[in-house]
Amino acid sequence: MATFQMKPGGPAVWGKAFQASISTHAKAGYSHLVGAFHSEFGLLNRVHVLWWYESADKRAAIRHTAHEDARVVAAVRESVMYLETQRNMLLVPTPFSPLHLTCMKEGGFY
Repeated sequence: MATFQMKPGGPAVWGKAFQASISTHAKAGYSHLVGAFHSEFGLLNRVHVLWWYESADKRAAIRHTAHEDARVVAAVRESVMYLETQRNMLLVPTPFSPLHLTCMKEGGFY
């Protein structure tokens, strides 16, 4: 999961650029987007993006390849103008999570 702290102003300011960055990765087939989330309550301008990868090694290889793609670089360059911080985590679903069966069956990480 990637967590982005965006600059103040909300999706009205950074939404289109952020969506383009996420969509470029997904449409190019680099990653499977599970979901993107933000809240109007609590800490504002924070966005969580959940991606599915087969493994940590596959994630690293995909990120390396994606960052050499001019489409991805252009979309990220536009979006990063609105970024304050970014934090990445590898998540493994708990045994009772609906995602657990999919993750274990397909051998993937979120």
